[in-house]
Amino acid sequence: MRATIGVLMATALITAAWAWPNYLAYFNLAAGGSARGYRLLVDSSSDWGQELPALKRWLDKHADPAPVYLSYFGIGSSEYYGVKAQPIPHASKDKLTELKAGTYCISATMLQCVYITPMGKWCRQYEDDYQAGLKERSPEKMKLLEDLQFARLAAFLRHRKPDDQVNNSILIYRLTDQDLRAALEGPPAELYDTNEVKR
Repeated sequence: MRATIGVLMATALITAAWAWPNYLAYFNLAAGGSARGYRLLVDSSSDWGQELPALKRWLDKHADPAPVYLSYFGIGSSEYYGVKAQPIPHASKDKLTELKAGTYCISATMLQCVYITPMGKWCRQYEDDYQAGLKERSPEKMKLLEDLQFARLAAFLRHRKPDDQVNNSILIYRLTDQDLRAALEGPPAELYDTNEVKR
């Protein structure tokens, strides 16, 4: 009994030390570990908009001339922390944001589409709305089309391992033009018959 308790206590201490300082996004190994916790829970369980300073350090360390895109869950200003990135989704008055090859920094909560209009998993209704919006490109519906474009990209990224992570809260993807064509123009990475999310 004493040996078992000792092993459990040592395991708890090692796990706590291993997770430091990212306790907010901590998940135990039974849940897949902190690096995979975003697949189970988001929002205040992993991502409360706390990682802009860490993202700035990551971008400085991995300097790349390619464009940087940011979908960030939080009210902090990325510019205040020196993060130079194109926000997505970002509504333009008359045209859809053109996504190019580059570094995509996506908060775990945004990846799961918890707080944008096409909420949750990608489904047939979203796909129909997206395709219709691409054909129409009405200025009045540009915000919806922008959100749908991001949600379709997020659906693609949910089926791809991130290239890196910032403190298990912001997922980093390096996407090529081919990746973006697959995400936005190819067959959807997921296509559910219905979306069970209640609005």
